[in-house]
Parts: sequence; structure tokens; C-alpha cells
Amino acid sequence: MPNETQDQKRIIVSGMLDQLTYSKHTFVLRIGRRMLRGVLPSGNIRAYRDLLGEKIVVDGTATFQPSGKMTVIVATAIHKAAEQDAVWEHVPHSSPHTLDELCPRNPLPPGESGFGRIFGKWPGDETDEEITAALKKMG
Repeated sequence: MPNETQDQKRIIVSGMLDQLTYSKHTFVLRIGRRMLRGVLPSGNIRAYRDLLGEKIVVDGTATFQPSGKMTVIVATAIHKAAEQDAVWEHVPHSSPHTLDELCPRNPLPPGESGFGRIFGKWPGDETDEEITAALKKMG
């Protein structure tokens, strides 16, 4: 089930119907070397068995990970593809996020770094004067 970190959008995609799974009411769509998982529209799965190995068009809603990779298609309609449906033979990706959406939900206070919180003061934060003074003390 999708969660709040996943995006959803309506898609149309075309490829070869590679698998049907009766018990889970699912399908696998092959586009080139990629295999996309999907959930069949409600109804009798037997209506789709004659489409196995055929090019089809799927209309539905896709769920995407934050990386943009599609995880699943929930199909609302599936039908045999026509020649002009080749335009839909691509693997869908989510829309790019805005910079505001990519910012952390809990930003650090000004002047703090996440790396510094984990490892403490990082070497190299010293001024040239501090390094010179430390070297004079050493020797």
C-alpha cells in the first residue's frame, strides 16, 4: 500500500502482457527489458488470458518511490494495443520534485551541519591562525 513518501499519478503505458497471477489478481507488463508489476481492474481475470504475450495498453494509476522509480500500476482499463499505441511504450517516471519538496522536513539550526552532529568537530574547521598557533605549541 502506498505511503506518504510515494507519489501517485495517472498513466497510460503499453507493452507486452508477460504474466497473469490468478490468486493475486496481478499482471506483469514487459517494456523492453523492464518488467512492471500491476494490479488488474476488478472483474474476471479470465478476460485477460487471451492477451498473454500480446501488446496491450494499460490505463491506470502508478505509484512511485521518492527516487522516481515506479513500484506498481493499479489498472483501471486494459485492452489490446493498436499500431498507434506504440507511443505509450515507455517506463513512466514521477515528475521531478521542486527544491522546496526536496528540503529536509526537520532542517538543522543555522550554523550546524549534520556531519558535525554525527562526528563532532570536523578537522579543517580551524582558521589558519589557530593551526599556526597549534603548530607552534607542538614544536
